[in-house]
Amino acid sequence: MATLRSLVEDLGMSDPATYLQSGNLVVTSERSSDEVGEQIRSALVDRVGLEVAVIVRSVAQWRAVIAANPYPTETDGTKVHVLVMAEALEDRDVEPSGSESMTVSGSEIYLHLPDGLGRSKLAQRLGRAPVTGDGTMRNWNTVLALAELASS
Repeated sequence: MATLRSLVEDLGMSDPATYLQSGNLVVTSERSSDEVGEQIRSALVDRVGLEVAVIVRSVAQWRAVIAANPYPTETDGTKVHVLVMAEALEDRDVEPSGSESMTVSGSEIYLHLPDGLGRSKLAQRLGRAPVTGDGTMRNWNTVLALAELASS
């Protein structure tokens, strides 16, 4: 994570902060989300040989992800997950089972998994379903921690 922080500073971004060892990064930049993502992606390839998707959300976009949570009454942050995609999505052809539920909203897929991610049949089916584009999933605790990190 120190390498990632150093890399973005070298790109002229400021205040780099990482969350755990999760690959999550918060920076301050005047550039657009698309420009930030492309610069980081390109620098990761050039400097460390990693060709990975870089998904970027502005603070306002991240707050909108939080505000759109269709499961606000769930108090256990490990039971709600958000799959954040690079592009807007069509509805997924994956049916929830039992008490699990899924909501597609723009470029996010919200999952409510009362029995946890590890036991989720929905998450297994979603992982096998064809998903166009790049994405990354975080639990609700991480979503809120990143919002706090971005606000400090």
